[in-house]
Amino acid sequence: MIIAKSGSIIEGSLRSDHLLSAFLFALEELKHPKSHAINQELISYGFGYSQCGVCGLNRDQWPEGFGDDEAEDIIADLMEALDECSPENHYFGSHQGDGSDFGFWELEEEP
Repeated sequence: MIIAKSGSIIEGSLRSDHLLSAFLFALEELKHPKSHAINQELISYGFGYSQCGVCGLNRDQWPEGFGDDEAEDIIADLMEALDECSPENHYFGSHQGDGSDFGFWELEEEP
C-alpha cells in the first residue's frame, strides 16, 4: 500500500457515479489490498472489470440491481480504505471549506 500525497482527488461533484469512479481509481493507484475486493463486488453486480471498473459509467448505465443505496455502501467502504492511505496527521474526506472537494487533508489542531 502506498501512502497518498496531500490534496484533492475529485472536486466539484457529489454524484455517486463520479465519486465511485474517482475513489476506486485512487484506491487502485495506491495499491490498497481492498481495491481488488471492491472491484470484485462491483463485478458481482454486473460491472465490467477495468482498472476502475465503473469509469465512465453514469447512473443510467449501471447494471440492473445496482442503485444509489449499493453505491453509497461501496463509497463508504472506499472512503474508509482511502483514509487508511492518508499521510500522517491527515484524513481522507471532503475539504472543510468545500464539501464537494474530496482528497487527503491535514488535520487541523483544535484550540
